[in-house]
Amino acid sequence: MKVSRHFKGNRQFGIEFRRYFIFRFKQIDIQAVFQAGLRNILKQVIESEGVLGKSDSVKADRDKIRAGLAKLKETDGLLGRSQRTADREAIKPFLFVQAKDKNWQVVHTPVQ
Repeated sequence: MKVSRHFKGNRQFGIEFRRYFIFRFKQIDIQAVFQAGLRNILKQVIESEGVLGKSDSVKADRDKIRAGLAKLKETDGLLGRSQRTADREAIKPFLFVQAKDKNWQVVHTPVQ
């Protein structure tokens, strides 16, 4: 499935993700898109909160990550912008796909 044409969010991240993923795995799957978005969010939180990643800072680092995630109100992902409610629920763009003739077919792309 050609997911890359459905990227609506962070364009540079989408380009880098597509290059890496196709180089490594030859095609992009929909789960990889969502997982890459989550990794990107964690990377940003780790950098912004000053996580040290040392054996003696594990508890403090976990607290920093939790606090950083709690601060997020919106994030840019490959499919578009996600928002967080006051009770930390995510409101995300979505992509409907269905299996058809042994392939995934996109049947709905997010509206931004």
